[in-house]
Amino acid sequence: MQRAEGAALLVHSYYGQRDLWQGQDKVYWGRTQLDPEGIHKGNASLRLRAVGFQDEGSYLCYVTSELGTSTQKMSLAVLRKSEMESPIVARLGQDVILSCPFECGLNLQPLNITWKKEETEGPDLLVHSYCNGIDKLQRQDASYKGRTQLHPERFSQGNASLMLRRVRSQDEGFYICHVQLEQGRFSVRMQVTVEDSVSDQPTLVVSCVLCLVLLILIMSMIIKKHHPLLLHKSMFWLQWKRQKDRDQPESNPLTASESSNPNTVLTPPASSLRVRHKTFLFPFCLHMLGFPGSAT
Repeated sequence: MQRAEGAALLVHSYYGQRDLWQGQDKVYWGRTQLDPEGIHKGNASLRLRAVGFQDEGSYLCYVTSELGTSTQKMSLAVLRKSEMESPIVARLGQDVILSCPFECGLNLQPLNITWKKEETEGPDLLVHSYCNGIDKLQRQDASYKGRTQLHPERFSQGNASLMLRRVRSQDEGFYICHVQLEQGRFSVRMQVTVEDSVSDQPTLVVSCVLCLVLLILIMSMIIKKHHPLLLHKSMFWLQWKRQKDRDQPESNPLTASESSNPNTVLTPPASSLRVRHKTFLFPFCLHMLGFPGSAT
C-alpha cells in the first residue's frame, strides 16, 4: 500500500506470507500492520496506529495473486478532537457559535469550508459552504437558509467558526466542519444539544409587583369612597360601647344568688348582639389601615 498524491510513499509491503520493511517510509515505521489470517480470506485491510493530520490524503492498495491484480483507492480524513469535551449547549430561539479551529499558513488560497449536519438516515445536511472567497449556498438545506454566517476576517487566525441563529429543536445533533487548504485538510466534529429557554425571572417579578400595586390602588379607591360611612359606623359603635359601660351596673337584673347558679346563661339583649355583630369589624379595619379617628 502507498500514498497516492505527490511523491508516492511506501506505507506497507507484504510478500511471500511475510512483511517486507525495506523501502517503507520512515513516517510509518512501527505504525502499520496487516492481518495474515485476513489476507487468506481476501481481506488486505491495513491497521494504521497513532494517526496524525499528516496521514490525511489518498491511499492506493495493490493486491497481486495468481488470480490477477486488484487496485483499490481510498481517502483518509482525520477528525480533530473537539476542544469542548461536553456538548455545545444552545438555547432555543437564541444564537450559538460552533467552533472550528484549523492550522493555517500564509496562503489561504484556495480555501474551502463546508459545514454539515449528520443524519441517521439519508445524506448529511449541508449547513453552510464557502469556496474561494464566496459563500456557496445554492445547495444549502432549506432549514438553515438565512440562519448561518461565517466570518472571513477570522480565517487568517485559523477560525472557521459558524454562527447559527434562532436555534430550533431540530438543530440538535452532530456537526462536522471540513476546512480544505493547499497544505491539507482539517475536520472538526462536535455535538450540539438544544435546551428550552429559561423563563425570564426579572420580568416575572416585575409583573407580580405591578399586579400587587394595581390591587392596592383599587383597594385604596374603594376604602376612600366608603370612608365616611365606615367612620360613621365606627363612631356609632364607640358611642354605644361607652353608653353600655355606663349603664351596665343599673341595667343588670341579676342578683348574687342568680349569678352563682351554674345553670344560668347570661344572654345580652338581642339588639346589643345585632349592633355588635354589625359594627365590630369596622373599627378593626380602620385601626389596621390607620385612618383618622380610628384610634380610641
